[in-house]
Amino acid sequence: MTRQITTCRIAVALILASAACTAACRQSTAAASSAESAALPPGTSPYDVESTDIARVLGGMPPTRPETLAGLLATPAWRAYEAEARTRWSAAWSSRWAPVRGWAGTALKDAAGRCQTLLHPFGGADFLPAFLMFPTCEGYVLVGSEPVGQMPTFTEATPSQVAAMADEVRRSFPEVFLAEAGSRRRAQSTPAHPGALRRLLVQLAHLDARIVHASRFDLASNGRPLEAIPIRGGNARPAALSLTFEVPGGRPQSLVYLPAELDDAAMRRRPGVWTFLKIQAPFTTLLAPAGGLGGDRATVLRELVLDQSRAILQDRPVIPERLLGRRRWTVSTLSDSPAGAFGPGASPTLAGRRGAPMADR
Repeated sequence: MTRQITTCRIAVALILASAACTAACRQSTAAASSAESAALPPGTSPYDVESTDIARVLGGMPPTRPETLAGLLATPAWRAYEAEARTRWSAAWSSRWAPVRGWAGTALKDAAGRCQTLLHPFGGADFLPAFLMFPTCEGYVLVGSEPVGQMPTFTEATPSQVAAMADEVRRSFPEVFLAEAGSRRRAQSTPAHPGALRRLLVQLAHLDARIVHASRFDLASNGRPLEAIPIRGGNARPAALSLTFEVPGGRPQSLVYLPAELDDAAMRRRPGVWTFLKIQAPFTTLLAPAGGLGGDRATVLRELVLDQSRAILQDRPVIPERLLGRRRWTVSTLSDSPAGAFGPGASPTLAGRRGAPMADR
């Protein structure tokens, strides 16, 4: 079994959802979207048209069915946001994420090719950079402290609501909408809190992904997902998020976002989190310096990562090299990684940093 550690601060996590959840998601997706998908061109997979269009609107992109959102599309606030988003995201792709994709295609080719599930225990809702580095995993799990949040509706949106939505997205993605470093730091000091769902939908929209299925779920004490909770509505129960999406030319992939604390005390209070993560094994793991797995506050998670990872990608020695053990791991270094690979909160000075290990077992 091979494990690898590399140089990346990444605020994104990816991993395969549990088989039970994925199967249930796909079954319910087929039933829910059959009517909407009946008119799709031959060879087009069924998908959730409404959720896909919500994602596109959040991302400042025209919906696939503009007739259902004609009122929103006619507002000056939407037209201004769409034009700005088109310009800003195009610039971000050229300057940040195209280099990430190109670098990863060479530097991470072997590790990415072996990735079945990708886990970032401290990834939050910043999904895009990790997907670009590991685009072919069957699924992804992101763990963060941000609540899932609600699916918005735009069928009767007022101009002021459209303007507020656009401003929320701008503040959620300062690396896209605020080019100056000082502006990014100011925005990050007072970030928007729209919920993980909305931020994930924006990123999926800019991958031109179709949302096949979206639902929420709770965890049982044994780590198994409970019944699916509708993605829309006012249910305030603590819940995780399950998305199935499909990028052009790809196959359906699973994305799970789990709101959870991962220190030892929290893991013991909520053992279902540990069990749920273990169910996803074996996985490739992405670690950022904020993970702090070298100390004594997250030993439960650290042992899970060491025992179940095929590869570990980390920017700095989040897990110190002394804990890897020379007999278990082969450690190597990646260099010249582009700044965008580290996620929106990283320092650009880390782009060419050397010394972050890549470990194989």
